[in-house]
Amino acid sequence: MRPGSRWYAVGSDNYDRLMGSDPIGVIFSEYSLGDPSAWDYIRPILAENGGWAIFLYTPRGRNHGYTLYNMACGNEAWFCELLTIEDTKHISADDVEAEKRAGMQEDMIKQEFWCSFTAGASGAYYGELMETARKEGRIGAVPYDPQYSLEAWLDLGWDDATALWAVQPAGLTLRAVKYMEFKTRSIPSICAEIRKSGLKFDLIRTPHDGEAHEQGTGRTRKEMWEDGLGCVAEASPRPKNADELLEQINGVRSLVPVTWFDAVGCEAGIFALESYRREWDSKLVKYKTTPLHDWSSHGADAFRTGAARHVVGRYGSEERRGVRKPRVLSAARERGRFGLRRRQPAYFKEE
Repeated sequence: MRPGSRWYAVGSDNYDRLMGSDPIGVIFSEYSLGDPSAWDYIRPILAENGGWAIFLYTPRGRNHGYTLYNMACGNEAWFCELLTIEDTKHISADDVEAEKRAGMQEDMIKQEFWCSFTAGASGAYYGELMETARKEGRIGAVPYDPQYSLEAWLDLGWDDATALWAVQPAGLTLRAVKYMEFKTRSIPSICAEIRKSGLKFDLIRTPHDGEAHEQGTGRTRKEMWEDGLGCVAEASPRPKNADELLEQINGVRSLVPVTWFDAVGCEAGIFALESYRREWDSKLVKYKTTPLHDWSSHGADAFRTGAARHVVGRYGSEERRGVRKPRVLSAARERGRFGLRRRQPAYFKEE
């Protein structure tokens, strides 16, 4: 480094602190575990400054680290290399065998010592299920289809991102057509951006804090989402303990095998589901029963919000009939959400 240079240590979940700092170079340590949004925010600054970036990491399944590696391999403007223990010679085969005898799993050995992208993220809740989805071709082109109803599955946040999955139930399957994240954005501004995308939602599923009242307006967040997107909202139950949380996570596990994901529109959400994992207890040298809270939590929790109330092939207590308006109209009337207090959206009216 040149005399007078400065360096900063910043977490990828706090990349906003770098805005306006004008860095020349950025090193992403363990990039496959960090928030991929950090690179998208930093790269315009480096492009303007003629700067550089270095990404150092061990694979964690086929997440954003895998995507970056494939891109760099085929881009002459990038330098890329994958080094296993056979290349570095830092760890001997005897050492690896000793770790195996001590109980290290085969997938972990492939990942840590041979840089395998197919081993799956260690401790991941949905890693293997998402890998199966890739093998079965359920991650590809899944465009929004107006013939199916559209649901918004949410995780609410401010400093932490607000995450939204746009999901279309289609018979016994789900179509995840879009994933979006919004940071430090109000509900009205988020809804305004969503409306510009052309997506027309029929149902919103919020987490339990959707019932909380906003101090400035005295209205619940759920009501603000209803007004912003013009459809009825339901709050999913809050898990009361670790067992109920695991039950909801298992609900996601039951839905992933019947879900088709749009590879482009849901890329960040797919990365989140692949990376969502249990927290590691370094003292007991084992995984805890609770999830690690990091960047991947927002997308995974949003999907869990929907899974907690979703019944495959059904809408609430009504059977899916393949008809859009009657289901939404019935739900709105049943809950009285669009009485005299608010103007009834046009698509709730009788034909």
